[in-house]
Amino acid sequence: MILCLLLVSLGAGCVVQGEKADAPNTRNRSPQQAPTERSSLLFLEGRSLLRLDAASGRRTKLGAFPTPDVRASPGSTWIAYVVPGQPTSESHPDFLADPRLRLFDAGSGEEVALGRGFAPLWDPSGSRVAYLKSSPARSCDGEACTGGVSVRMAWPGTGRSETILDEGSYGLLGWAGDRLLVAVGSDTAHTLSVAPTGDELELPLAPSQFWGASPDGRWLVRVGTEQTVFVRLRGGRLTAETTPIALGGRLLAAGTWATDSSGVAAMALGGRTAPEVVLFSPEEPELRALPHSRGVSGAPLWSGDGDFLLFPRDSGGGGGTLNASLCPASVNPSQDRTGGCRSLLSWREGVVLLRMEQ
Repeated sequence: MILCLLLVSLGAGCVVQGEKADAPNTRNRSPQQAPTERSSLLFLEGRSLLRLDAASGRRTKLGAFPTPDVRASPGSTWIAYVVPGQPTSESHPDFLADPRLRLFDAGSGEEVALGRGFAPLWDPSGSRVAYLKSSPARSCDGEACTGGVSVRMAWPGTGRSETILDEGSYGLLGWAGDRLLVAVGSDTAHTLSVAPTGDELELPLAPSQFWGASPDGRWLVRVGTEQTVFVRLRGGRLTAETTPIALGGRLLAAGTWATDSSGVAAMALGGRTAPEVVLFSPEEPELRALPHSRGVSGAPLWSGDGDFLLFPRDSGGGGGTLNASLCPASVNPSQDRTGGCRSLLSWREGVVLLRMEQ
């Protein structure tokens, strides 16, 4: 086994089999109590994985990655990481001409070698991972490669893996519930939606318009030059039911859906303010600023229970120092000047926040 690591990313979503009533929006609730002393922050410092105990501030190093290409399952202890297929002269290469994909279960220590593979993308349930497998004929000149790829899916809990799209030109966009959304070659007008059964749907959605879809597969955010909207999905298909998102002259940058699909947290750019975290949902589509989030510099991450948001933020003190801010996921701030927010970590460079665990 190459490494033994624990890496957890965003909390698991719910895969819905059929239609349900819309989930109530709970993001205007009163601020929650601070996380318990059992909370910890997982983060990368360079290529080292560390856990920070929220109560004591104690750091524990859990391991180190051979490359920075790592993706964690949102709903299980499995992680996917890429290793060189051939020996390399670089100790920490940023680009691999012959990448191989491995899965590691941090709970049991089990490891699965999937062979050629890269760009892993876990589904919301965390039970399966999609990835691209390069053709044996793939060749690279510098960081530019030619040759087709196939799309494969693996179920690490069972050891099963299979090809779901034969060799072609593909890019993995994201998941909408249990359906994988794929960009196909030079087709700039459509997105391919693939079910675990192999059933394919061609959606009238340009890959460049896809911003993200809810974990339950019922809503998709479609961006455009004139309007950004929520689009209702039924049976994996786009419907005519849309809800305009009131951007207020701002742009949506990186963001994530809540694990219960009740809403979205994103970084908003532009306007008259510094970048800040905003909350919105199909039921409340106007952007509502999260208090004390100005200066955010990366995607906000939801806590597993959906009560808190974790995000990197400029400390405001100059010198390029960033803080890991943990704030209640509510637009109703508490009465104290911090709004219930805490700074868990400070750094200048080389840190990536992974998840707040509880």
